[in-house]
Amino acid sequence: MGLINDINELRETVKISVDDALYKTLRPYIADATDRFIRFYLGDTLVDKLENNLSLEGDLSVLRLRVRRALGPFSVALATHELGILIGESGHTVAKTETRVAASDNKVDLSCANMMSRGWAALDGALAYVAAKDMHFMDGRYFAAKRSIWIQSVSGFENYGLIDIGGSNLTYDYFRMDLLRAENEIKNLLPAGLFVLLENMICDNSIDQGGDAQIELVRKVRMLLAALVVAGGVRSSGTLPFDMKWAYVPTMLYKRGDLVNYYVTVAKDLRDEIKDFVLANGEELDVPRSEGLQFNGADKKIFVG
Repeated sequence: MGLINDINELRETVKISVDDALYKTLRPYIADATDRFIRFYLGDTLVDKLENNLSLEGDLSVLRLRVRRALGPFSVALATHELGILIGESGHTVAKTETRVAASDNKVDLSCANMMSRGWAALDGALAYVAAKDMHFMDGRYFAAKRSIWIQSVSGFENYGLIDIGGSNLTYDYFRMDLLRAENEIKNLLPAGLFVLLENMICDNSIDQGGDAQIELVRKVRMLLAALVVAGGVRSSGTLPFDMKWAYVPTMLYKRGDLVNYYVTVAKDLRDEIKDFVLANGEELDVPRSEGLQFNGADKKIFVG
């Protein structure tokens, strides 16, 4: 048993003709899309539960419907450029009919892109549902991957970083490695003892019990991390070549280059604020004056792009 088992279940998620033969044609692509997108993010344990139990109830039943909404468009998108092509001794040929005309390449590409967009949106919703219901297992990419200690979730990115990413779990995952790299730059920016102290307080959930200076510095650092990621970690979200259409691209405000440049400026201003703040509050932060921020040192580099 799979997540989609017949043409009717597939037609609940994507517009296709009622044809059992078409479903048989699409089965390899459904299997590929399951591995490539669903298992990759949700993990084998959870997907096996959804696939192997016909009588799911409650949250798991709702989740299976949500996952189908992602899997259907992904599957048909993967198949799009092979459907209608026959491969045999004569090479690649297409069938002619008297009643139908083949869609133009542009229409096919637009349809494929729209299905991928729908699939990503539905998968984003499925990830949010899994997280909200606390039903995840630690073998899927989204839940098992290493995360920044300073910003550990999509809500943290928005509430601490103060940058709207549409509540998207996939966008947070997209920025995850950039956050880790930026976190390492912050480590080089702050005095070593202070960085370790703040990091330990975050891990112990004791930041609120710290002094006012510590709380404020953590707030500024989190804002800087988010700004650095957006300024330096955003990939192009314009027209993609065909072989790149399968990669997730945040469909948010970052399509406009001027806003990316804006966050470059924000990151620079926050860096200067943190420099001044540590120097002004060194005593409360327990930072010896000799360990103040030295931005001109060879090892003090800031990640801005």
